[in-house]
Amino acid sequence: MVLRASFGLLGLIANFYAVDHLPLSDATILGKLSPFFAIIFSYYLLAESIHKVQTLCLVLAFGGALLVVRPSFSNPNIGAYLVGFAGGMFAGLAYTYIRILTTHGVSRHLVVFYFGAFSSVVLLPVMVFNYVPMTGQQSLYLFLMGLCGVAGQYCMTWAYAAAPARTISIFDYSQVVFAALLSCLILQEFPSLPSILGYIVIFAASLIMFIANFRAAKDFSTE
Repeated sequence: MVLRASFGLLGLIANFYAVDHLPLSDATILGKLSPFFAIIFSYYLLAESIHKVQTLCLVLAFGGALLVVRPSFSNPNIGAYLVGFAGGMFAGLAYTYIRILTTHGVSRHLVVFYFGAFSSVVLLPVMVFNYVPMTGQQSLYLFLMGLCGVAGQYCMTWAYAAAPARTISIFDYSQVVFAALLSCLILQEFPSLPSILGYIVIFAASLIMFIANFRAAKDFSTE
């Protein structure tokens, strides 16, 4: 539980940093690398096999990430991109520990509660010593963000408890579409052409993996 909460909190902090320093759609797609990292960590921690198609998808996903990050010393935001990339890795590791916990009979409600309680205790000193009063509008936004975050945690926990990590990654990517649309409409942030190509490559990798797993599951059920 401590490992799940620790890596989950690290992923959350990295994601907040990336959102604050990068275009929203770029920060979101880097966070969505977590299912691919979950496949890698599930191989080592859960002995879940990785098939050839999944290996191809992993290569495509990280290739797409390179298009988004565009690693170069001339990129002024390279540090923020690397933090966002690390956030996806930490989240993938946290999801793997969720799978370990729930397959060993730990309550899903307890997993969600422990993560929230752990994060609150760890971050409380930071909030106290860096406290800045908020306006009413900011407080409302924070409350709504908390509600959405809790709902997302429950949905994510249920998903990873119900199925292997490799079978559900495609459903994470609707967030990328919403983030890109909302950032354009509300924040007036428009992703660069390499970033858009990276989004397409990462989404294609996830779609290929989903189709392959769906067919494998269908063949297994017919047998």
